[in-house]
Amino acid sequence: LACPWVPGGVRETQRKMEFLGSQGVLKQVETVCNDDALWARDPVLGAIRLEELLLDQPAEQHAGEASGRHSAETLATFWTWLGDAGEAMAEAVDIGWMGPTVGHGLVARRQIEVGKEILRIPSRLMLSAEFGEAAESKVCRLAEQDPLLRASPSLLLALVIAEQRCKGPASFFAPYLDLLPRTYSIPLFWPAACLGHLAAAADVLERAARQWRMAAKQYAYCYRLLGRAELPEFGGGGLSFEAFRWALGTALTRQNQVPSPRGHDVPGSAGQRGGMCLALVPMWDMTNHKEGEYTTSWEDGSGDGAAGAGCLVSTAMECFHAGDQVLMFYGPRSMQDFLLFSGFVPGFSNRHSTSVSLPIPRGDALAPFRRKLLQNQGFRLSSDGWTCETLVCDRAPRRPSLIAACIICSTKGELSSVLRATSSGDSSEPLDIPLDILNRAEDVEAHAVSLRVQELLPSNLPDPSIQGEDTSALTLVLRFLSEQRLILEKFLQPHAHAVAPHPE
Repeated sequence: LACPWVPGGVRETQRKMEFLGSQGVLKQVETVCNDDALWARDPVLGAIRLEELLLDQPAEQHAGEASGRHSAETLATFWTWLGDAGEAMAEAVDIGWMGPTVGHGLVARRQIEVGKEILRIPSRLMLSAEFGEAAESKVCRLAEQDPLLRASPSLLLALVIAEQRCKGPASFFAPYLDLLPRTYSIPLFWPAACLGHLAAAADVLERAARQWRMAAKQYAYCYRLLGRAELPEFGGGGLSFEAFRWALGTALTRQNQVPSPRGHDVPGSAGQRGGMCLALVPMWDMTNHKEGEYTTSWEDGSGDGAAGAGCLVSTAMECFHAGDQVLMFYGPRSMQDFLLFSGFVPGFSNRHSTSVSLPIPRGDALAPFRRKLLQNQGFRLSSDGWTCETLVCDRAPRRPSLIAACIICSTKGELSSVLRATSSGDSSEPLDIPLDILNRAEDVEAHAVSLRVQELLPSNLPDPSIQGEDTSALTLVLRFLSEQRLILEKFLQPHAHAVAPHPE
């Protein structure tokens, strides 16, 4: 009935919900969430306070660890649920156990050549708030009258997932939901204190803490909303934070955009591509990531007559031999996004970037003007205004870090030519700037990168051997920081000549 995967079952879930309502805990949660000064000063402390309010005990350490191996019976039930689509896919792939860090994945039953079809998932099997079985749920009808849910597609999808999970075996999607992990390795599932491991990557720490802040704020809202609606799927009351967090984690880590059956953006889907909506795609979301080319497409009119009929089709991006794990490219995401929303750190790729801080010289009479120019170019400044945050990836001729460095190191007379060069021309063309300015800018850029490399050396990071038992989040963070350092070291290789200190 009410979230059986939460320890203690229905009775314990109801006790926790009564405690939240009777002790004014939700008001305390909202107070912490709305304390902008706290989150600006110490985002880790903000997350710890929310954890203390919402959880009986600190979260178990699961970062980097997948949930347990599924039984043969659970897998067989899932294959049966897939029906004809499953029979076709089972000819090419099977579901296999990839180990405790990766969890389950797809394994080739036979040799699969490049470009050959691997998966074809009809829309009737997808879990979405916009079409199919789940779109007829009470939560979706509730969303029609609620502006926040209509404006938050990921939150709405999370509540639909929670509703289907609470229905237990009565849900059409039960065989699929039974196959999902019981926890995730994104920062929302780390013990809140472990967010502090990200101190060496302040921009990522801020986003990780924001996961906790937004999840708590959304939970407080949904708790009251569901309590007023008294939906029987939720036991006539609300939803425990553990269950909400699991459903939200499922949405954040597994949601994908598919064509909307309405033929246009769903209400509130700002930022989504035209005519798209969010859905979970069974089987496809069990394929693990590898750098490569995107090989997923959509075919209209082949969804077994379901609303928004269509099929998601995935083909092989490389040749897979029998027994190989079948992998696919998730798309051009940043390494930061992989950590925050997928819970793993991929290997090095030329697509990945990291951030560095370029200092504005103290005492520079042009500093106010430079700040304005940098902000007009879309760069973010530190709170004190003396450093510019920018991304470093490859040595593209118009890379952001070089443009920022040109603005920072140019004289008053040179700035006009820098602005003309950066505001015109193709992105692949070199900047039309005098060579002496470019050389100075590259030195400023390289000096900032070399300093960042020093900050990310293992000797300057936490030692996992002295952290006690809670090491999996730290291990994940250290891998992330190591990959960030590799990006910077590769960037420096063509600039290995003497790097002059940046004048203060």
